[in-house]
Amino acid sequence: MTTKENRYLRNTRLFVMISIISMMLIGLMAHCSDAAELSLNKQIVGYFVEWGVYGRDYHVSNIPAEKLTHINYAFAKVENGEVAVWDTYAALEKFYPETDSWNDPPGTIRGNFNQLRILKQTYPHLKVLISVGGWTGSGAFSDVAATTEGRHRFAQSARRLIETYGFDGVDIDWEYPVCSGLQAGRPEDAENFSKLLWELRETLGEDYLLTIACSANPDCLDPLPIEGFASCLDWINIMSYDYHGAWEAYSGTTGHNAPLYNNNDPLSPDLNVDAAVSYLLDRGVPADKIVPGLAFYGRSAAGVEGIDGLYAPFTGAGPGSFEDGMLDYRDIQQNYRYTDGYTYFWDDVAAVPYLFNATQKEFISFDDERSIETKASYVAARGLGGVMFWELSGDNGDLIHAIWEGFGNPVIPVPTYACSDGIDNDNDGLIDYPNDPGCSCPEDTDETDLPAPPPTADITVTVAIGSDWQTGYCATVTVTNNGNQQVAWEVEFDVVGTISSLWSAEYTRNGDTVTAWGVSWNRTLPPGASTTFGFCAERNQPVCFQCSDGVDNDGDGLIDYPDDPGCSSFKDDDETDPVSPPGGIETETTVTSDWGSGYCADVAITNTGHSAVDWSAELEVGGTISSLWNACYSQSGHRLSVEGLDWNNLIGAKQTLTIGFCAAR
Repeated sequence: MTTKENRYLRNTRLFVMISIISMMLIGLMAHCSDAAELSLNKQIVGYFVEWGVYGRDYHVSNIPAEKLTHINYAFAKVENGEVAVWDTYAALEKFYPETDSWNDPPGTIRGNFNQLRILKQTYPHLKVLISVGGWTGSGAFSDVAATTEGRHRFAQSARRLIETYGFDGVDIDWEYPVCSGLQAGRPEDAENFSKLLWELRETLGEDYLLTIACSANPDCLDPLPIEGFASCLDWINIMSYDYHGAWEAYSGTTGHNAPLYNNNDPLSPDLNVDAAVSYLLDRGVPADKIVPGLAFYGRSAAGVEGIDGLYAPFTGAGPGSFEDGMLDYRDIQQNYRYTDGYTYFWDDVAAVPYLFNATQKEFISFDDERSIETKASYVAARGLGGVMFWELSGDNGDLIHAIWEGFGNPVIPVPTYACSDGIDNDNDGLIDYPNDPGCSCPEDTDETDLPAPPPTADITVTVAIGSDWQTGYCATVTVTNNGNQQVAWEVEFDVVGTISSLWSAEYTRNGDTVTAWGVSWNRTLPPGASTTFGFCAERNQPVCFQCSDGVDNDGDGLIDYPDDPGCSSFKDDDETDPVSPPGGIETETTVTSDWGSGYCADVAITNTGHSAVDWSAELEVGGTISSLWNACYSQSGHRLSVEGLDWNNLIGAKQTLTIGFCAAR
């Protein structure tokens, strides 16, 4: 072999070695990149729809698992009171030649469930939950949750299913307790829902995940004892979309499918992502358990009137990808966004886009890369648990990428208001000239055309406590402009305790008096409009005093009558009169969960009398109280004395309120 040949072989070997090392480094860098992304410590939960393997031709192998932390498999059904596979062919039988063999023994699991098992082997970080129910599959929940036996049977079947098929947890998608969906429920659904969740937690233990998908509508959330069941969940997925759609034809107007903020929505001012998040925070749900939902689809409307189609009357559903009125994001991008006749608009306040075709009178509200990145940035900045989205087959890759971009840039977006609106947006005492095309918002640098008119608004403020745990509480503050002119608002109200957090407003405090005003996006209020903000506070002293202690607790010169069952620790207005209050108080305790060494229970407090009373009651408990909500208490042995807080101390005639507690045995 010649010297030249030896040199050639050495160079060839060196080149091959360098190529192999380079490929290894590239693979390592890619793996590190995925690990770095996943280290952002946010949930990214994507719904995979079982029926997607048919017309959508979307399969488990199409899932970008390296960009997800969790998959919710939609859906399992409730059959004969138990969790069951919905489509056995898609889930268990569909043959995939890349991984399945016709020589497999009878009963071999194939289909989506086997494909998910293989996917988890490739991506060990990935967790998969079975989602139970959905819009068309929630009809059996009310009956299942109504009895102890039904709840137990359901929970046991859920565990069997996830153990049999290798799932990592259960996602309950009951649409909706009390509020109802396709099927009517019953008033008891609210408490039964809580009991069902605690039964599931007790059955699943800490080995499996337990989540829910909940409505973003306050009307559906108000009846639910969220404070009582949030602690048993790993997180709460908010369905913060479908705020407007074809169902509003003729009776309503078009609107945004999933706005981040409200922009003067005439029908749904409280339906937006920020309002839903703030609502759950007000109810005491920890921020890291709140997972807002994102829409990987849009809603369309036909027969739309108006200049740009937004907040305009319409006659019915517009075009759809697989059903009228609903378009996948990938379909919008490919066939509508850049098509002649459709104009793209961006709402600077709501932080979402929309399309309008004036010739065809079609309106499409949707989310794109910009709005998804904005929402993800908002989630990261507010310290929320992550995002959920419906659903995987609707994306072309843009939107999942946008989630990661937003998580990497945690900033709470500041809405930008339209120019030439005749409003003093920046509170400098001047307003935009109505038709000035050169105005600059929000700086309003050229507002010298007209002075601001004198304020004539009548501003009212109400404070409503949403959750209370004796040493602290959270409340929602509603500010309403009852006047006839849009104004920049400022309100005063009293707060008991030390404010630990306040959101969606700025404030100062002087003693017990708080002065608050809006931030950039809710600074002004049109006539008749309202806005909300919230706060949490820690009390500087206990919320209630020990009754019948012979002490002048409130400094009115009187002491509690030692044996007066009607004493009121807040007002002491009956301290000299040992007379029981009118009517009677009855209690009913229901154990909602029991794990042997402890338990939780709800207590219904009912006024059987004919007039309102300032209530107190005594209960027997089987352990030491570890937490108690919506009342104050003292315990002596197994005897528990409870009374109302300053916001629920009165019970109307024939009315019932509910408190709850957990105790260690």
